[in-house]
Amino acid sequence: MAKTWRSVSEVLRQRLIEEPLGLDALSAATGVAKWSLSRFMQGKGGLTTLSTDKLFTYFNLRVVEGPRRTGRRAKRPASAKKGR
Repeated sequence: MAKTWRSVSEVLRQRLIEEPLGLDALSAATGVAKWSLSRFMQGKGGLTTLSTDKLFTYFNLRVVEGPRRTGRRAKRPASAKKGR
């Protein structure tokens, strides 16, 4: 079974959804502002690196380095470029 790549934001959002504590208690436990957590959950903003570090520590998450991906990303078709 191949592992699926997920972004840091996807992983954190999933953990926040599954967290039994409310945002108030999570904010108090991590030191990340409640408004920041709320905006992140709604997709209206990102988290600072410091906030991400605090949440990774709280949820006991870690980043695992894998082999570097090779190849170029597919180019966008000309019709999909802005202004066209």
